[in-house]
Amino acid sequence: MTSVHAGRIGKAFCSGKARPWREASSLIIAAPSNASSSGIISDYSLLYLKRTSGSSFPNAYVYPGGALDNADRNPKWILQFSKYCKNFISCVINDFFLKSIGKYQSDLFLSDTTSLKKGAVPNEIAFRICAIREAFEESGLLLLTSDPVWKKQGFTDIRCKCVASLLSNQQVEVWRKKVRENAEEFFNLCVFLNMVPDIWSLKEWSQWLTPAFSGFMKSNKRFDTVFYCCCLREMPSSVSYDAIETTEYLWKSPAQMIEMFLAKKAHFFPPQIIENMRLLNFTAIEKLNEYICERSSLGIERWTPYIVVTKDSMHVELLPGDAAYPEDFNESTELTGIPSIDLTYEQLKSLQPTFRMRFTLTPKDTLMSLSCTAKLKLGQISTAPIQSVLNMQSSL
Repeated sequence: MTSVHAGRIGKAFCSGKARPWREASSLIIAAPSNASSSGIISDYSLLYLKRTSGSSFPNAYVYPGGALDNADRNPKWILQFSKYCKNFISCVINDFFLKSIGKYQSDLFLSDTTSLKKGAVPNEIAFRICAIREAFEESGLLLLTSDPVWKKQGFTDIRCKCVASLLSNQQVEVWRKKVRENAEEFFNLCVFLNMVPDIWSLKEWSQWLTPAFSGFMKSNKRFDTVFYCCCLREMPSSVSYDAIETTEYLWKSPAQMIEMFLAKKAHFFPPQIIENMRLLNFTAIEKLNEYICERSSLGIERWTPYIVVTKDSMHVELLPGDAAYPEDFNESTELTGIPSIDLTYEQLKSLQPTFRMRFTLTPKDTLMSLSCTAKLKLGQISTAPIQSVLNMQSSL
């Protein structure tokens, strides 16, 4: 096994190299509700889908999402958006391209103005189209607009709504099947409805790259996933899982889903555990929307978990910002085994700052081990205090 030393954040993966993984988008969708969970009140719920047993993340509850398709980069999108947004290219540069790219900004978003002006669809747009397309395929939610000039109503106004009601239930299912079989059909659906994907309402939330260990997660099963967050004006009237990639859907508050996790009624992978714990910081959808609008201009950093085993055989997931995260970690390397660290778990706990979680047999112990004392980059909010979850008066 390889030994690692305490260090700070690793360097960003060079954008000039081929990436041995698939690129994907995921969408955290919040909608107004009167959800409450054992004394922790939230006025919104999130959409969760349960993956099938044969998926890359079997039986886990996830946010809608999937792999990027060439159809999401089709130059026809530029012409379609230009019909509804005057000076669309200038709009993209002003609203989606960052004014400056920090050292740790994701290399997926390079704000390529030259290629955009030549008609290419930049990643800033393609990944949003992908997230909206996948949400429609998997849940039937259709997040389109014919009035994309959202700033006229205020920077943090919530304007996004599901427009699936423009179609009959039968038409929704027909189009979902078409889009599932050929991603190009999503463009045709937008033309049919005289609308465009509401990319303006999707705000960058985070970016996760699955780790690679031989026998654990092969390179061709790794996903570099951009998580977006979108707040809806109203709860959609109908949602349905696709019975192909998903077997169930739930509208639940982050607190309710954490309670289900504690009760072993919901299975999460580490990104969903951590994102739910971060979302616990927001009990009002207006505050969540304000945060994502203000923070999104700062960009996102790729978080690649680095899993180590301590001297006393504890498996710990380290994330960028943790004192033990290796400075020279190459994200594209497929490790032959889980690296060891020359510390016991108790000794590792003394290293500060932290952004880590231990793999345990019980959900409660997993949450108890989650620690984030590091000041996260690019305005990212930390996980909520663990005690706020454990104090819930649940019926476990």
